[in-house]
Amino acid sequence: GPSDAVPTASGSVAVALADKIQMLGWFWGIETIPTGSSDPFALRRAALGVVRIMLENGVRLPFANLMFEEVADGFRRNPNNKNKVYEGGDSFVRANAIALTDDLLAFFADRLKVHLRAEGIRHDVIDACFQLGNQDDLVLLVSRVRALQSFLETDDGANLLAGYKRANNILNAEEKKDGVEYSLDPQPKLAQSGAEADLFAALDAADAAIGPALKDEDFALLRPGQGERRQRHDPPQPAVPDAPDSLGNEPGCLVFEHRGRVKRACQEEMTEITAYPL
Repeated sequence: GPSDAVPTASGSVAVALADKIQMLGWFWGIETIPTGSSDPFALRRAALGVVRIMLENGVRLPFANLMFEEVADGFRRNPNNKNKVYEGGDSFVRANAIALTDDLLAFFADRLKVHLRAEGIRHDVIDACFQLGNQDDLVLLVSRVRALQSFLETDDGANLLAGYKRANNILNAEEKKDGVEYSLDPQPKLAQSGAEADLFAALDAADAAIGPALKDEDFALLRPGQGERRQRHDPPQPAVPDAPDSLGNEPGCLVFEHRGRVKRACQEEMTEITAYPL
């Protein structure tokens, strides 16, 4: 449950996770899934237990793969599938297990959202981090969620989000008006003002710092108290570029570059947040 003590001894953690993951996988494999308020086998409670055990003990494992194996095993054992499995073979099992596993992972995502909302995490921040896709490392995902929320609560976070929205809106409007996508790589030598040249340089410097930090799972750039470190990577605020008049127009590509690098800096997390009123 949400307030029950979770095991912490390594043996107890392993047994508890194995038991709950196998149970959930087999139930999904035989397509006995909670609907509405009906949950006679307490599967929501079991899923929340898995989430809490993994987060509170820092357990990192190939979660999606484990779920797939258990779902596939349950699917094979389902008496209703006996003839179909015999006729369709492994490819039939795999195709169905993939679809059922996706549904089970979505079920876990809902349990995780409930757990995080109880901790005061904003729903748009949670959804934004889920938009990354392939997020079956719950410990890493929650680290991203907490770092992003902490950052957005600072002035730096609010300013970056406003800048991203501005660049994104400019580009979306021009792409819609011209019927093209401004995705060409911009060339610094074609910058039309000093502010644009400064922006190119600042974005290059930010990429050099942010890329390795994300790879190392170091979210310090998104944490409060790191303002001085972030300032070294924050680009200057350029004048609004002129509206692009063709696919190769450099101002349009410059705004695209700004949007793209801000998105990469937050690992696409800003994309979903901009859909919600802040």
